[in-house]
Amino acid sequence: MLTNVVPTIGVAGTHGKTTTVQLIGHLLRELGRGPTVISGGGETEAGAGDVIVVESCEYRRHFLKYRPAVSVITNIEYDHPDSYASLAEVQTAFTEFANVTVPEGHVVLTDNCPQSAAIKVAPPRQTIVCGLSERADVRGVVLATDPCRFEVYLHDKLVGRVDTKLWGLHNVYNSLQGLAAAQAMGLDPAKLLGALATFPGVPRRLEFLGTIGRAKIYDDFAHHPSEIRASIKAFRQMGPSRLVIIFQPHTFSRTSALLADFGLELGLADEIALIPIYGSVREPTGDVRSEDLIDYLPPDKVRVVPVEGLLSYIREIERPGMMVTFMGAGDSGTSALEVMAAARELGVGGSDQPTDVPAGAG
Repeated sequence: MLTNVVPTIGVAGTHGKTTTVQLIGHLLRELGRGPTVISGGGETEAGAGDVIVVESCEYRRHFLKYRPAVSVITNIEYDHPDSYASLAEVQTAFTEFANVTVPEGHVVLTDNCPQSAAIKVAPPRQTIVCGLSERADVRGVVLATDPCRFEVYLHDKLVGRVDTKLWGLHNVYNSLQGLAAAQAMGLDPAKLLGALATFPGVPRRLEFLGTIGRAKIYDDFAHHPSEIRASIKAFRQMGPSRLVIIFQPHTFSRTSALLADFGLELGLADEIALIPIYGSVREPTGDVRSEDLIDYLPPDKVRVVPVEGLLSYIREIERPGMMVTFMGAGDSGTSALEVMAAARELGVGGSDQPTDVPAGAG
């Protein structure tokens, strides 16, 4: 396999893989390494340099086929219930992933995930812990998360401060791990901070699409309860008068296994519109429906809306300062673009970027 012969950074985790892959790719590119970047979202790029950055998915343990020089684990939670029977099985797989890292390599972990903290990395591989705690090797001191501004310390020595274009505390952690991975490839930490400041973010992560009437329309990839919580927190920091989520569950098995958790996190929005589950090629049918989430949501906050009725729904509810977010990992992003196109045809849609939110935030 190519990762056996070309130095590779493999990024795994339940959340944050795509953003972290693209962020690392940006850092390496800006500092002249010409990386090849392979991820499920954002741009895939064939670079002219000597390093690969690859999104390493735990589904069916596919990530165990790689041999990274640097392995990044953003976090570990229970997911892919069609592949894993329990969180313990997921954690075992991630431990195996950490230890397919080449013996002279590095494993980059985070200090805010107990499952990651329990990983036993076999020597002589070196572990780099990133986060906000005193025990972190690459430590951030958060100044703001709207967008993210923070100081970076490497082994308690101040590297500098960075002002990013990213929103939400989760992106501070993504940034710290990205910096650690790039530094492990021999790049100068201070120069990396300068490159991080210009990272524009990734499509479908807190992405502004335009306006319909007086409502701002966004698209977001969140499809696991923890991701939904992080995204809603970031959206709240943008100060909407009302936050509406148009939610498309992703896969029948995930929806069935995490119904109560989905209800708990979606309930943090002011209103939730449910559209049909996206089943995926590997799981086209199931015995659960989007409507099953109603029992786990406040009844005064939820309604079911057909995809073909989404534009009418938004026009019915739009108010000054409202934010409407399409959310999910299936084809809800396509639906969002179709709704925006139809709104513009009717003369009720706009494309001006709001001045308080940087392009590509998230």
